[in-house]
Amino acid sequence: MNVNILHHDDVRRTVSVTSSILNLIGAWPLPDNSSTLRIIQTNMIRILSQALLYFIIVPGIFMMFLKESNAQRCIKMIGPICSCLMAVLKHILLIYRSNRLKDCIEHIEKDWSKASLIGDRKIMISNSKIGRSLAIICITFVYGSGFSFRTIVPLFRGVIVTPTKNVTIRPMGFDGYYIFVDPQKTPAYEIIFSLQFLFGFVHDSATSGAYSLAILLVLHACGQLKILITRMKDLTQAKSFSDKYANEKLAVVVKQHIRIKR
Repeated sequence: MNVNILHHDDVRRTVSVTSSILNLIGAWPLPDNSSTLRIIQTNMIRILSQALLYFIIVPGIFMMFLKESNAQRCIKMIGPICSCLMAVLKHILLIYRSNRLKDCIEHIEKDWSKASLIGDRKIMISNSKIGRSLAIICITFVYGSGFSFRTIVPLFRGVIVTPTKNVTIRPMGFDGYYIFVDPQKTPAYEIIFSLQFLFGFVHDSATSGAYSLAILLVLHACGQLKILITRMKDLTQAKSFSDKYANEKLAVVVKQHIRIKR
């Protein structure tokens, strides 16, 4: 069987966007030959990412149930808290299913190695480019909107002075009730604001990473289906029926169909 000698570069180019994002939060599966230092580093990134996510969720829940008495404000906090919880679940599931994800990447590598025909490789490259473009657009929107909401909007809003109690309030990206710390005092405000910025980075990485991974897998499957359709059309042509290799071509089509379904 012929092998695509460029399949290592093809695979690297195909998964580069998704792997770059998921590596930032330790959610991309490690190779089997990873060093002990690399494993420890990845586990530390995972723990730190989870800690940053909980740093926002827990004070937010405390704020909603223990301190905030205005029902309308409590309802407004449900959306951000649910978004944070979804980011936690995405991060946990990506790590928990890392072995399954590794199998998917190996499946993609095998498909690229089998793309020895010029037509097959062109189809896969075309779908790979579409997937990369969609992933980049998705990542840009997720990071851009998240950074604007958590950083730019609070900074441009400026200091708020309540008219009744004459209290100065410095806005944050996420409101929270920090039981033992006053978040409005220096340096607590600066530390919490910085941690919220890092939280946003983890949140957006988990969200955009999950989306880009879905795009990667779907576009790769679409490419394999296009190749299957091409071979089925070739098989149904009149000249194929007189070809002594018709049975072999039919077997290849059936095997590829079963492989795609798996």
